[in-house]
Amino acid sequence: MPGRRAIKDVGKVEYPQRLSALRKAKGLTQAQLCEELGIKVNAYREWEMGRRRPELESLIMLAEYYGVSMDYLLGLEHVTLAASQAGDPLADLSDEARQSVYEFIEFVRQRDKKK
Repeated sequence: MPGRRAIKDVGKVEYPQRLSALRKAKGLTQAQLCEELGIKVNAYREWEMGRRRPELESLIMLAEYYGVSMDYLLGLEHVTLAASQAGDPLADLSDEARQSVYEFIEFVRQRDKKK
């Protein structure tokens, strides 16, 4: 059944990249985030690699922590709730473009730490 396959694949590609981008946007390592939220580092690492999916309770916690909807985390929604409500200048960018911006921000942070 085509519909069943589509449901099974929801969020398969999107959520790992979104988790990583959101964490990096806050300037956190995986270990720092896990310590702050009480998540096991190995489990979180598996989520960001796309090998495992977070349980419902973990998705709720992550969505609340980042101020996004669970739909956004799962790739069902393009723009974060906060971005759409706050007039985020990145709101109209694709996920790939947002990731590039977040990576550049992280690059600048690391560069400034070396000064």
